[in-house]
Amino acid sequence: MMDDRTHHTVIQEWDGEAPLLHEVMRRAGERHIPWQAAIEVTYRCNLACRHCYVDDGLKGTERPELSVAEWQRILDALAASGTLHLLITGGEPLVRADLLDILEAATERGFFVALLTNGTLVSPEWVAQLRALRPHFVGTSVYGASAESHDRITQRPGSFRRTVDAIRSLVNAGLTVVVQATLMADNVGEIAAMRALVADLGATFSLGFSLVPTKGCGLGPQALEAPVGEMLEHLWAEPAVLVEPHQAEPRVCQAGRGICSVSPNGDLYPCLLMPLRLGSLRERSFDEIWWQQPPKALVHLRSLTPADWVACEGCPDAAFCFRCPGAALGETGSLTERPPSSCRAAAIRARLYHTRKGGSRL
Repeated sequence: MMDDRTHHTVIQEWDGEAPLLHEVMRRAGERHIPWQAAIEVTYRCNLACRHCYVDDGLKGTERPELSVAEWQRILDALAASGTLHLLITGGEPLVRADLLDILEAATERGFFVALLTNGTLVSPEWVAQLRALRPHFVGTSVYGASAESHDRITQRPGSFRRTVDAIRSLVNAGLTVVVQATLMADNVGEIAAMRALVADLGATFSLGFSLVPTKGCGLGPQALEAPVGEMLEHLWAEPAVLVEPHQAEPRVCQAGRGICSVSPNGDLYPCLLMPLRLGSLRERSFDEIWWQQPPKALVHLRSLTPADWVACEGCPDAAFCFRCPGAALGETGSLTERPPSSCRAAAIRARLYHTRKGGSRL
């Protein structure tokens, strides 16, 4: 699963106007304009990835998924509120037979649409239909450079071959494909091979090394992440890992400000990774929840500044930290406590930066 930070970076790189876009994002967030929205069209999935953050109980949810008509109404509200980028994800979106109808509705409303899929259900006929809709990009994931390592993570034999075939088919159709590789203990020695595989397929390679805390289904980061020393050794010369320090004050997360997400049954959240339910879009309008009568939890979230972060002041790795309040809430139960996953990732970036700058290996 591609995280929000990767999505932001990809958008900036492709649009070629990173400083301008960052300023637009900042100003939109200050005005609480949801410039980016993620919609989870289903929790169902045909894979059983060991690190998946979606709760097992949600994958077979008894709560009915939103219909196409309900999604159309929500998309109308998002467009009217200023949403530019729309991330369509799951679960696995392609398990919905009406996914193309949702994609068409999103395209008709002028969003820059990104679709995240594991690719295993992609067919030539489906690719041809998707091509006509011209999404901004299609994102997928590989968890190893071979079927053995990839399928060990997905727990579904044959998934590697089907995902690779899908990437090739999508690229051949002229679609932009971003392949996210998440570094874990099982694949830490395969970074270069994964990058070469993706390059050979003609897709864009993105590497993540911080796992998202799960919501009760998959194994947590501690069980799956590679030891720090081993991870650093393999990341040292990896060009896909950028570790430049922030040049300004610590960034305030856009969750609940310029970013929102909608669950398959219509619940509104500040972002995909923050387990903070704001209300139901089946019962209340988006305008009412987001603008007119925001719940106390959302008001509190929007009021937070870096000064509220616990034990972050004076941290030597602060310039390399993309502090995630969603991770903080999931890992500690508090929006302001230090999330261990963010601290670990910042420490890795800092060590990589300083050793690269010094020209020596770790």
